[in-house]
Amino acid sequence: MSVAQKLQDKFTESGFSVGWFPLKVVNSAKSGGEASFENIPDLSGFDALVFASWVEAFSLCTDMRSFLRQIPNLGKKKVALFVTQHFPFAWMGGNHAIRQMKAQCEKKGAIVVEAGVVNWSSSRREGMIFSLVERLAKSFR
Repeated sequence: MSVAQKLQDKFTESGFSVGWFPLKVVNSAKSGGEASFENIPDLSGFDALVFASWVEAFSLCTDMRSFLRQIPNLGKKKVALFVTQHFPFAWMGGNHAIRQMKAQCEKKGAIVVEAGVVNWSSSRREGMIFSLVERLAKSFR
């Protein structure tokens, strides 16, 4: 089960109404310029948001950076963030990716309430996921 699915299950169990919108990239930003997406969701109807991505070359993935630049103002919405990375330590790109996400969200008016990194190759991965899900769920209460 994915981290996002576990988070959705926890939010639902906690009484939140949840919408989940995986992005579908049509043209990636990896070749330069802005990415284009099949489905940028209308975020205006949500009280709070969670943005998730993976770490790419020790930074936030280029398509997520592009997405965050393209979304409209978030108008003081509470936002939580998380990234996954292959390397075993958050300082190997995860922390930098979170700082990049946080800066983009704050530029859009969001209030970042929680963030975390899951190190995919860590032997403690499942514990990291559990802790992240608990922290993110508590941040919206």
